[in-house]
Amino acid sequence: MRTKIIGLELILFVLERPKKSLFRKEFVEVIKNSLCDGLLRCSVSSERVIFQLVVSIFYCLFLHFRKYLKSIILVFIETIFLKLLDSGNSGY
Repeated sequence: MRTKIIGLELILFVLERPKKSLFRKEFVEVIKNSLCDGLLRCSVSSERVIFQLVVSIFYCLFLHFRKYLKSIILVFIETIFLKLLDSGNSGY
């Protein structure tokens, strides 16, 4: 658990202020193929801290990489956020 939190914090730190080299095609492919899959798996965690980190990372991806990740962003919105809003447990 602690290792997962530290890993997500490091990813968030890097994505909050991305350098130009992170926008190369190779890195964008790593985000598409590995990072997004891992974030989707972590997003169903019952741990609040992990979910908060996943949402923060998603927000950074949306801000900085939306041009490259349009289809992945749609999957996040449909599978996570809309289902959360539609559930009876979600509040305002």
